[in-house]
Amino acid sequence: MTVYYSQETNEVVGSLIKGVTGFCKKVSETMPGFKIEIREGRVRLVHIFRARLWGSERKPRDLATLTYEKLIQVAEDSEVETEMCFV
Repeated sequence: MTVYYSQETNEVVGSLIKGVTGFCKKVSETMPGFKIEIREGRVRLVHIFRARLWGSERKPRDLATLTYEKLIQVAEDSEVETEMCFV
């Protein structure tokens, strides 16, 4: 994933996410209790960001953790989704 920041405010303004389908398959194998809801071929990004944060071994206040926490908040507020491509 690539995260884009505002040059003026340093706030997250966007992200580029690749490999969503593969990531979801990996999550279902490594964290079977974590369910990602897919409706009509779409998934809310907040689920993807949470799974990535919870599935990684990160220090509580490192840059990656803080970035994912911010992405989770933005994704919740905007209810943004992505399409799933099934293989």
